Amino acid sequence: METEEEQHITTLLCMGFPDPDVIRKALRLAKNDINEAVALLTNESPGLG
Repeated sequence: METEEEQHITTLLCMGFPDPDVIRKALRLAKNDINEAVALLTNESPGLG
C-alpha cells in the first residue's frame, strides 16, 4: 500500500509535474499538504529545482 506522500507524488506526476525529486521537496516544504505543494510548484519557488 502506498503512503500518503507516494499517493501525492503520483497525483502530481499525473498533473504534469515531471520531476519526482522536486515534487518530494515541495511536499516536504508544504508538510505533505498537496494543495500547498501545488502552489509551491506553480510559483516556481526558489530552491525547489
